[in-house]
Amino acid sequence: MVDCVLYLEGTNDYHNLRMLRATKNRFGSTDEVGVYEMTAGRLVPVSDPSSLLLSHRLDSDDKEGCAITLAMEGLRAMTVEIQALVTASSGNPLSPAASASKRTVNGISYSRLALLLGVLAKRCGLLFGRQDVFVNVVGAVRLDNTRGSSGDNGSTSDVAAAMALVSSLLSIAVRSDTAFCGEIGLLGELRPVAGMEKRMQEARRMGFSRVVGPPSYNNKQGPGKYNNRAGKGGKGGQPTITTEHGIERIQCQTLLQALNAGLVRELPKKQPRKTKEGGSTTSRSAAPGNSQDLQLDNIIMDDGDDDDDWESRSM
Repeated sequence: MVDCVLYLEGTNDYHNLRMLRATKNRFGSTDEVGVYEMTAGRLVPVSDPSSLLLSHRLDSDDKEGCAITLAMEGLRAMTVEIQALVTASSGNPLSPAASASKRTVNGISYSRLALLLGVLAKRCGLLFGRQDVFVNVVGAVRLDNTRGSSGDNGSTSDVAAAMALVSSLLSIAVRSDTAFCGEIGLLGELRPVAGMEKRMQEARRMGFSRVVGPPSYNNKQGPGKYNNRAGKGGKGGQPTITTEHGIERIQCQTLLQALNAGLVRELPKKQPRKTKEGGSTTSRSAAPGNSQDLQLDNIIMDDGDDDDDWESRSM
């Protein structure tokens, strides 16, 4: 039997941060998290972790593959940068002995990355099958909470991670004046997160003018009802834009809405593409990562192809 269980977790980056967490405390709350910086002589308390974690940013210009998430460490909101790099894979996807692509992740769980890539492919038509994907949370901060404390479990940073992935894939910069938060469901919907008010206040304090996130829960609409219902399947609606705490809040119902709101320009529209039979299929044009740009047309069989045509193409 113990009265208190503490974890002092450290990072090996140039900040040398240490986070003190309590998973059990008979005499106080376990929601508080202490942030310290290891110096040559002693541990120095860090009163403003957000400014320290973003101090490495070279400028405030729009950058591709870089998004700021609003994370919670205990009761404290922090701005954390998530970076992603998506490049053409050097492996041969047609060879069973070779790996088609690499997935390297630091700071979020591998399973969360796999979920995001699957949702982006299924719900947004963005393919990463023949791409090497690298994701890193700057400052060696871990967003996949495994200690059972009261911080985020990693899912609240889904929108920022997806934003960085799509930005690097399509070479479209992320707006530098925007921070992101929200959990992404398997249907491509955005789910509300706890502590939204503190996250908004922290974003304003750090100089951001926009926050892209999920719709807020509305008790007046009854159980399971949220603001900004976009209609059946979450399609056809527009994000709800409000001003809270002196900052613009963009409440999105779907991941696709959030992507269009956070990037400097909207995603390319799906345009019809002529087939051999004279019909047409839809593909996302000007998007490196779709089947046409990745030269996957010869290994993907359309639903309208008959068996004879498939046999003739495979000879």
